[in-house]
Amino acid sequence: MDISIILNIIATIIFAVDGSLIYLQFGNSIILTMLFAVMTSVGGGTIRDLILKKKVFWMNTPYIIIISVVSSLITYKIFNK
Repeated sequence: MDISIILNIIATIIFAVDGSLIYLQFGNSIILTMLFAVMTSVGGGTIRDLILKKKVFWMNTPYIIIISVVSSLITYKIFNK
């Protein structure tokens, strides 16, 4: 496996967990927790690709969305009060 793919996966997990934790401070919905995780983990790169008029990166690598959702579900189960 290429190191850039591994770093991309690690960064996706970190941003998804961060987005989930931020939402869990204010609410308790599992669906919105997943939404915040996905928005946080792919938002910046999506804006970058749209400005550069490139194909959005997560369309080429759909596993990014799956990793974000799984990370948010794990975060929800661990930190939900």
